[in-house]
Amino acid sequence: MTSEVKTANNKEATPLLDQKLIERANENSQFNRGNIIESNLRKTLNSIDDLEISEAKKEMAKKKIIVETQRELKAAADFIPANVLGAAGFNVKKAGKQLDRITKAQEKKAEIIERAGEKNSRFNSFNADIADSEFIKIGNYVTLSGKPKIAVSFRTIPDGSVRLALKKKGFFYDNGISAWSIEPEKFDKSWISGRLSQLFNKDESTLNLKAMTKNDDPFALLPNATATRLRKMRRDASEKDIPDHLINDKSWYDKYVVKYNKDRKTLEKALNIAPIEKFGINYAEFYHDGSGAVKKLLAERQGQVAGAFYRKDLGDVDIIWGEAKQNAKGGWDGYGLAKIEKKHPEISAQILEIR
Repeated sequence: MTSEVKTANNKEATPLLDQKLIERANENSQFNRGNIIESNLRKTLNSIDDLEISEAKKEMAKKKIIVETQRELKAAADFIPANVLGAAGFNVKKAGKQLDRITKAQEKKAEIIERAGEKNSRFNSFNADIADSEFIKIGNYVTLSGKPKIAVSFRTIPDGSVRLALKKKGFFYDNGISAWSIEPEKFDKSWISGRLSQLFNKDESTLNLKAMTKNDDPFALLPNATATRLRKMRRDASEKDIPDHLINDKSWYDKYVVKYNKDRKTLEKALNIAPIEKFGINYAEFYHDGSGAVKKLLAERQGQVAGAFYRKDLGDVDIIWGEAKQNAKGGWDGYGLAKIEKKHPEISAQILEIR
């Protein structure tokens, strides 16, 4: 393997990653993300040769890094920002191109429906086809007026991004409508996209995505820049050897969640926010970002956003998750967004579809 990587800028070096994934990752970003990932991989592999460890351990470390990088590249290739208009570094045209890739499933919808009927299953027949579709992951993007540096640090908060995408499965269920009772010619792009998203998120492997990713790589759920920095810190932890206990050390993730909570406290002081303690965590990064605040609470199902909205006549308006309990009459008692979601589940679906 070492003979394949001579220099980070060697254009004739042997390809280490799937070139098709690199091209797709480049399409998803204005900054050629796929090329950057490949370049960083080569630099990292070259730096391993300078470590004073055995050749066997060098090879083991390189193989593991290549596997992790391939996983990161796949995520970059499959990523579609849902909140395109508010996401730095993405634009509407490139997101539209990725959406077109999903909706090509319309061309083979009749075949899929026929197979689904033969197998008498709503979901199993989609397992093969769904692997070719795109996984729409909702990002928590926010721009805080006057606080751009703080805003950037909260662009992809790790404790909500994956869970928010997985919880979408509950919002796209069409009660009483059989997936296979609709004639093929009645399908449209929005229905196809919604149905693929629904079925993909009901797939068992997808529902276990967070757990599997965390077990394989303790940094996988953190923002990419943070994860890259932590992986480098782990590699450089010892000049003589790579401690085995770092291989699956999950405490790194917990430490960075604590860091984000501290940053929220700093942000509260800077913005003079005074959240009510009994309502739980205040996601201060969504100050004056009503849409982002609602999506965040739907993802976390706890906490509050003090000053989520602003009106000239009222000033800052808070939103809280609250609680909802079913009463003896079958209705819902409680308060906050939790109660609204229970009484009007269709609103949640509409909110998550906002671009």
